[in-house]
Amino acid sequence: MLTIEHKQIEIESQTTESLDLKPGLKLYFESGLLGFEANREFELILDDELHPYQWLKGLDADQSFLVIPPSLAVGQYGVEIADDDVVLLNLKEPSDAGMLCIATYHLNEKVTINGSVRGSSNSLTTTGVVDVFERILTCTHSQTTTVAVFNSTPHGAAGALDVENCKYLRVTNLSSDQDMKLALVTANTNYQVTVRAGGSHVLFQAEEALIGEEDASPAFPTLEDIVTVQVRPSATTDVQVEVFAGLV
Repeated sequence: MLTIEHKQIEIESQTTESLDLKPGLKLYFESGLLGFEANREFELILDDELHPYQWLKGLDADQSFLVIPPSLAVGQYGVEIADDDVVLLNLKEPSDAGMLCIATYHLNEKVTINGSVRGSSNSLTTTGVVDVFERILTCTHSQTTTVAVFNSTPHGAAGALDVENCKYLRVTNLSSDQDMKLALVTANTNYQVTVRAGGSHVLFQAEEALIGEEDASPAFPTLEDIVTVQVRPSATTDVQVEVFAGLV
């Protein structure tokens, strides 16, 4: 619904789809994006694996943002557009307007002990993400499954991710009751951890990310690049795993 009140326009999220915000649409922001005022030219890019999200890819700068129509995220969402902005956007009819929200990923820790909430919330923003890798697969029990491969270039190995450009890597155990073993493997070593049911293991880089040592005295040498990520269910039940990586 579009209403006019006190010479302002309110656009409800239920009508945002009236504007044809389809992939390939080129968008121009007269004043740039907030915080990125120098970047004005963008294009909507479709990624089937991220539907209903789309990429708002910068054409005049190496910046991309994950966006989604707000009506797909919240039930009621609206904004009021002041007179000057109405004129600037040349809005005449409800179908002239549309909204997209920039999405961000938050990892929250929350622990309740005797009715009191403990823990903290931390936010880390990585800008300039241009590639995303996401897959969900079933890892067979009693077998080791390679769920991700890294290389110095994407064409250097089948299905490889660029190790230098990976700035976020999350492996999540989607099982409700089964643990799994996770191994991050380099050219010379590896480390292994247990990821319990519903848990995740997160890294913020793949280049010079890890090393394994045989003794209990860390030498803190130069760390090594991840080559593969491997999963093995802890018990005799298959485990479903989600892998998500963001690359600049």
